[in-house]
Amino acid sequence: TSLEFVDFCSFEKVRCINFGFLCVCSSLKGILNISGLRNVKSIGDSFLTHCSSLVSADISVFTRVKSIGSEFLSYCSVLENVDLGSFAKVTRINNHFLSFCSALKAISNICGLRNVKSIEDSFLYYCSSLVCIDLRIFTNVERIGRGFLSRCSLLETVDFCSFENVTCIDSAFLNECSSVVTIYNISGLRNVTSINRFDGKTYFLYRCTSLPPINDSVPGYECLSQELKEECKVFSEELEYY
Repeated sequence: TSLEFVDFCSFEKVRCINFGFLCVCSSLKGILNISGLRNVKSIGDSFLTHCSSLVSADISVFTRVKSIGSEFLSYCSVLENVDLGSFAKVTRINNHFLSFCSALKAISNICGLRNVKSIEDSFLYYCSSLVCIDLRIFTNVERIGRGFLSRCSLLETVDFCSFENVTCIDSAFLNECSSVVTIYNISGLRNVTSINRFDGKTYFLYRCTSLPPINDSVPGYECLSQELKEECKVFSEELEYY
């Protein structure tokens, strides 16, 4: 836990990073010559997770990476910015991708995730300093796991125009995003016919207390499935109790 710096200048032959690489290095402040990892094609679970002193991580070198394990850079509580521009070969985002990064303010080049088809549980969960994220690049996404963007308490707007391929979303979708004031293009969710439950509830938009009711006065509402309209009704009724 006392490790402060690492240097990867000699790691050019490495193709695979396995489970727990530099996990729980709570004093790690800097990564030198990360370009030494430029030939890596696979990153296992818990890469740089719980590195609570790491302010920045240049992951733009990972242009050959095809798979990323769960808990990628999660629990990096002072991490402020990440650049995802190099992840064009990644098609699946596993559980807890950048979750609990409570200081994360910006995501650069999120277009690098444009080929992702599946977003698993807790994507950007509890990134409580994140104000905006461009979801329009997710034109290939078919599945969204539990806790999508949940507890991103400073997030102000979301746009679902590119979610036309999504047919099922899991529970706690945008759960406790208390600053979201506008949802653009809700009609992008028109093919969603199933919302999974947790303890009997979907927690769809649960405690999004700054959002107005979602009903037939909202453009695109008429396109939604009956299942999703029912969840919008539950959300709108719960607003009265907040």
